[in-house]
Amino acid sequence: MESQTATIATPGTAGPVKANARIENLDVLRGIAIMGILLINIWVFAMPEAVLSKPDAFGPLEGANADAWRFVAVFGQLKFITLFSMLFGAGIVLMAGDAREKSADARHKRRMLWLMLFGFIHMFFIWFGDILLVYALCGLIAARWRGMKPGKLIWVGLLLILVSTIFMVALPYGLNFAPAEMLADIKQQMADQQTEGVERAMAVYNGGYVEQTIHRFKTMPIFFLAEFIFFAPRTIGLMFIGMAFLKTGVLQGKKPIWIYLLMIAAAAGALYLINMRAVHDLGTGFAFPDFMANSQGPNVIGSLFVSMGYMALVVLIGKIGFLRIVRYPFAAAGRMAFSNYIAQSLIATYLFYGWGLGWFGDVDQAAQLQIVWKIWVGLLIFSVLWLQVFRFGPLEWVWRSLTYGKATPLLKARKKAA
Repeated sequence: MESQTATIATPGTAGPVKANARIENLDVLRGIAIMGILLINIWVFAMPEAVLSKPDAFGPLEGANADAWRFVAVFGQLKFITLFSMLFGAGIVLMAGDAREKSADARHKRRMLWLMLFGFIHMFFIWFGDILLVYALCGLIAARWRGMKPGKLIWVGLLLILVSTIFMVALPYGLNFAPAEMLADIKQQMADQQTEGVERAMAVYNGGYVEQTIHRFKTMPIFFLAEFIFFAPRTIGLMFIGMAFLKTGVLQGKKPIWIYLLMIAAAAGALYLINMRAVHDLGTGFAFPDFMANSQGPNVIGSLFVSMGYMALVVLIGKIGFLRIVRYPFAAAGRMAFSNYIAQSLIATYLFYGWGLGWFGDVDQAAQLQIVWKIWVGLLIFSVLWLQVFRFGPLEWVWRSLTYGKATPLLKARKKAA
């Protein structure tokens, strides 16, 4: 979602990027990330959000459903949002320049404030799982330190990620040492909350639009506060790493091939460990307290390496001439990431919520994957066709126009006949 007003990453300069000066890898990666995020979001578009804390809260996972959950948990969960966070950080440097400068700072602030408004509308009037509001706030914070040298950005970024990791991994790990009586009480409380949450979600999301909107206004402030506390340090840290990767040329494919191969190898090792944990969790039926206490670590930590491996793989594919065509639809989707993200929410809420087709609670994990790839194909085709006629995605154009305070031409200029 940082593609349409990007700038060339030269210190102290900022301004709209020309079409022939775009960094294609960023567009491709952004398109892959925004599509991959739907793999996780589909869980809570289609089922009560209790499945995030206990995957079988809405029914046992067996056969094809177990395979579908494992595939998404291993290859998707936290990986694409991690990748997107790094790309967002790179986009900040592209948008605002490497050095602090008043006009660039003001433009970036306007851009993030408008994104904050879009996030508010999305969160309260379309779907509760919005990420735009968190990104806008984190983007405002992260931009203040975009001028740091790459090495410092990486170390500070890793430190911030460590803070979130402590919240997400170390604190739940303490359940391994809790007294049996306390564990029994927690287990019962969780079971009661999950039952209540499932029943409430089924009633609300199979209901009408007004009822759902009122529910969001009642529940979202606390939900958003918790989301921000837990994820803001990690998100800002990932943005810093993305800035460093842009400044050092990693994202542009300027590093030696062995570095990208090393990133892919690290990703393969992380995927192996994450898969082992997923197999274990399926085998134990997500047993308490084991799942809550021990399952987060491999994924939270490993997702950083996996997302970097995805990044490296895309960069290397871009170096192989005959494979470049495979990247083209994703580049188009990446240039329209904002529009595609909102489109996913509109399509999915129509499919699953009571004001639309009302499939909420009726589509299992295996069938959800079938829906995901169909949405992917539709949005990829739409993105390619749209950009044949228009310069920007529809929401990218609105966002850009609001940021610059004037409506820029949307239609592509027609080529004059020779």
